Amino acid sequence: MINRVLDKLEAKDLHHLPVFPNSKRPEDKEWQKKKYPRERYSDDNSVGVNLGLSGIIHFDFETAVACTFGARWCPKNTFIIGKKYKKNGQEIKLVTNYFYQNNGVIDTNLTLTNDEKKPILELRCNGQSVVHGKTPLKEDDSIMCERYVVNDAKPASNDNLLFLAYKIHLACMLVEYDLGMNEGALRLDGCLKRYTKWTDDERVDFLLSIGEITRPFSPKKNRDTTEAKMRRIVKSNNNNPKKQSGYKSLAEQLKVDPLKIKNLFKKIGSVPQSDDYEKVKTIKDFSSKGIDMYELMNTEIPPLKYAIRPILPEGFVCIAGRPKAMKSWTMLKIAYAVQNGKDFMGHKTEQGDVLYLALEDSKRRIKDRVIKMGEVKDDEKSNY
Repeated sequence: MINRVLDKLEAKDLHHLPVFPNSKRPEDKEWQKKKYPRERYSDDNSVGVNLGLSGIIHFDFETAVACTFGARWCPKNTFIIGKKYKKNGQEIKLVTNYFYQNNGVIDTNLTLTNDEKKPILELRCNGQSVVHGKTPLKEDDSIMCERYVVNDAKPASNDNLLFLAYKIHLACMLVEYDLGMNEGALRLDGCLKRYTKWTDDERVDFLLSIGEITRPFSPKKNRDTTEAKMRRIVKSNNNNPKKQSGYKSLAEQLKVDPLKIKNLFKKIGSVPQSDDYEKVKTIKDFSSKGIDMYELMNTEIPPLKYAIRPILPEGFVCIAGRPKAMKSWTMLKIAYAVQNGKDFMGHKTEQGDVLYLALEDSKRRIKDRVIKMGEVKDDEKSNY
């Protein structure tokens, strides 16, 4: 049995090493740069692959959700290993390990985690990976996982592995954040449209892949009807560029720190600096500001204040009229009267500071108008 395993690994140019039975620990402490003859193995040994010596990149999916996305998006024309075990009387099989040639894609191991720092997936080019034998389940070391071959092919070459890792990580995080497939899907696709160069089909597939986990299909629905819905979302974002959501809008929907969402999209695309100033549309909750009639009638409301009683109260006031109706002159007269506490057209004013914005007038024009109003002379000082 052990010789058959070694035959297949050597045919794939994979350097193997003996591992303690029911363990991930190599028998030799200095295994990193060694090649092992068959005589070094016993029948009960587990077998590992030396990733660095073999020039291999290893996708290692740590969660069932990551395995699902890996099975959907990782190229299948390569050496693939799964693990199976029994839990609560039920057999569980997960496709966890994909092996590819390392053509300079990475030179150090990469671990992508969730917000609690628990690993979601690893992209490894150093270390070793058990491909034959049993190892303890990470979540419960009393359960033993048996490795099995899913696809017995030579490790394939793929230069897109780093992007795939970040794409799968993004999908896993959106599942953890419980992305909804209505407004959530619309905002997510807006981000995909803004930050990536994905085709419409790639965006639809990404939305569907998340939806199939977060919102499993009911018997009344099927994938075709759900796909039609996702295509309507994609079409809507394509036709309305100004309404496409950015990362802040998506973060608001997910109730997550916007910086986390921004960093996830920066790994799979490009986030323009202008999106840091995105205005997020919010729905105001007026229920907390409601007041009943009893409370209103027992509330002491201060009297209304006037700049000019009774024609110019506090708050926003609009002075309107037809062109050349002396609106600018009137406002200048009001400003002068309130600033100096003088009557305006026979009405008392409440003296106070005034900010007068005459965006169409020069200093000369305003000065001439004040003199023409007859309030002050050219050489007279006044409280402006």
